[in-house]
Amino acid sequence: MHLNLLTMLPKELREKIDQEYQLITQVKPHERFQLWPRLRPMIYYVTDDELIRQACKQYLAHHQCMISNVLFGLSLCPSSSARGPITSATASEKYLNTGIRNIYKHQELIDFTWLTEHQIKLWQHCCHTFLIYAYPSSYWNDAVVEYAESQCDPAIFKKRA
Repeated sequence: MHLNLLTMLPKELREKIDQEYQLITQVKPHERFQLWPRLRPMIYYVTDDELIRQACKQYLAHHQCMISNVLFGLSLCPSSSARGPITSATASEKYLNTGIRNIYKHQELIDFTWLTEHQIKLWQHCCHTFLIYAYPSSYWNDAVVEYAESQCDPAIFKKRA
């Protein structure tokens, strides 16, 4: 299944994102992996439409932003309190899996602290949602799952009495 929200982006906003992307990647190409924190204020200034903001996350994910990949996946999860107007469990699982695996793989090389430290509750929510998909899948017992577990609030693993 392929979910494409990019047609929902207004042309002007898409052009602004492309301009910023080009400027950023000309000076510091590796920063394309963490575009969301840098472009988020501009996006939120331009629009308060959650559907367009959700489409921006997908657009930045397609521009290799690993943070946007995770956040777009979270926004697609039907059971998430951070879901957007468009939901799809299948697409959510795919984006969260790709995003968290990339963050795990590149955590030593790329600064993800905006998400993993400055937005700790959001990051924990992303990891918890990833685990909801990971446990019933065939990749439930790997290093990325262990990493995601280590990032979650331990209280989510306690059994309720």
